[in-house]
Amino acid sequence: MFKLILLLSLIFCETGFAKTDQPKHLWKREFKTEINALALSKDSSKIALTVKPEIKEYKEDKDKNYYDDKRMEWFGSKLYYLDNKGKVLWEYEAKKMEELDNVVMSENGDYIACSVKELITEDREIGYYIGSSGKYKYEIKKWQEWKYKEARFFNSKGKLLWSFKGRIDQCQISSDGNYIFLIPEADEEHNPFDNFYFLNKEGKKIWEISPGKYRTTYWMANDANRIIIADTLYDRNGKILWKLPPNNFFVRISKNGSYATVHYIPPYDVQEVWSGYIKISCADLNQKRILWEKNAKEIDPYYFIDESKGYLVTWMDERFEEGKLKEGEMRIYDLKTGKIIKKTLNPTDFFKYEKTYLNRGKKYIAEKEGNSLNYYTLGATK
Repeated sequence: MFKLILLLSLIFCETGFAKTDQPKHLWKREFKTEINALALSKDSSKIALTVKPEIKEYKEDKDKNYYDDKRMEWFGSKLYYLDNKGKVLWEYEAKKMEELDNVVMSENGDYIACSVKELITEDREIGYYIGSSGKYKYEIKKWQEWKYKEARFFNSKGKLLWSFKGRIDQCQISSDGNYIFLIPEADEEHNPFDNFYFLNKEGKKIWEISPGKYRTTYWMANDANRIIIADTLYDRNGKILWKLPPNNFFVRISKNGSYATVHYIPPYDVQEVWSGYIKISCADLNQKRILWEKNAKEIDPYYFIDESKGYLVTWMDERFEEGKLKEGEMRIYDLKTGKIIKKTLNPTDFFKYEKTYLNRGKKYIAEKEGNSLNYYTLGATK
């Protein structure tokens, strides 16, 4: 359903665009393996994307000491840098047993960063049933598992400038490419495997901070002047600007770093900051104060801040309230007062608005689908 809505929003996207200008498919490029992630420059003239590695399976006698009696070999994961005609300007291939994953790009397309995983082989005790006997047996088998190992930073010519070792899941890059925020990998229970790191474009560490027991929330404003991690607002030098009261967490920060949303989480549910919150509020980061607060049932986790219009825009899925099924709806709130400006029951309206917001000022957009990259024109913006 979500994919259908997203497709409709792409085809019929007109909110914020001239009505005569409808999206038009310009080209499609296919890659040998599935696209992991992609990033665009601000004007959409440059595209960076990573693709998954190819796989080989080995089931010879010497491989029976591996789990499921087979050994996996991965190779050929790549980072591609393309122009807006689909021409590959350069490509970078990872080593065997590596996978290039989440990718980001500075607004001018001059710098690209991505996270890197490697396939680790280690001995583990594996239990399994023996036929239909009902008996359970344990054996030591070689277990292969992906783990994040580092972040890599490139220029627009394809030169690898530096690598930063660590269990880095995601990278965020400032609009000018001068600063990089590295987010640690975490397990399903949100337990982090590393620290948060803030670097300059030379790869020099400016500061680092432990996420604590749980990796909860994090984000960086476009200019990197403000960074939110859990309950704390930092500047680019790691100085604490504001710390929230207990059990409150910053969740999203506006692009210009002026506003952020805050979730209140009961102490017993602190690791579920996205779904376990019971109150949501909007904070003015310049004045370091909460502007308004609402109960969780009023605002769904799926929302974004449109600071240019002063809106908090949200979509609430259909849900049961007081024993009755309530339809999903889009709500637009005044960012400063929390008052509802608009409601609509049409889910397409929300995704059209979101796509317009995310691509404001762009005439083109790239979308990934499996191993295919599709490029569209969005027409002239208002």
